[in-house]
Amino acid sequence: MAATQANRARPEDPGADLERRVGRLEFAEGALARLRVPLRVAADRGRDILTDLDVLAVDIDGRLRTSLSVLECKTTKGQAGEPDRLLWLSGLQRLTGTQRAVLVRQTITRRGRAIAQALDLQIMDMQTLASREEGHAWVPERFAHIQGMGCEQAERRTDTQLKGLKNIPGGLVAFLRADSLLADSPECLNALVALNSATRQGVVPNPT
Repeated sequence: MAATQANRARPEDPGADLERRVGRLEFAEGALARLRVPLRVAADRGRDILTDLDVLAVDIDGRLRTSLSVLECKTTKGQAGEPDRLLWLSGLQRLTGTQRAVLVRQTITRRGRAIAQALDLQIMDMQTLASREEGHAWVPERFAHIQGMGCEQAERRTDTQLKGLKNIPGGLVAFLRADSLLADSPECLNALVALNSATRQGVVPNPT
């Protein structure tokens, strides 16, 4: 009850709330969903984060094959910026190598639907989002990485602990937490081996 009251008391950001709703829907329909995943590129120090992916969804089929979806959430009303955002999303999909890209907006114009179809993108307005949400009323509004307060607090506590552990590189932590979702299997396995080696060099506090 206390957690529910605390969630209700949190000031809402329309953009963040839309990301939460879309992530919740992706989870309810069978995907692992993460919000605001940083997209890193090779760059000078301090410029390696190109942007954040509003929602990154990972689907796994019966043969353990994965497919990735990136969902861009915008609360802008009307036609302003719609074509530019679709062109941007098409480039983002190519850069990330995701199999599916979706633009979520308040409203969708006829022109936007035509551009999305030409670019092989999906597009969803708020009416469609609300309609699909009706079938998943059983899913909590906030949980785990879908703005779950307990999860956020645990990650902040872990971040504080990890800063004091010089034997675990910050880049390795960043990769395992976010970059691994877009990486190939060999990169992920190498990172796990590196983490195993790093933890053997010092004491890791619980529950890090």
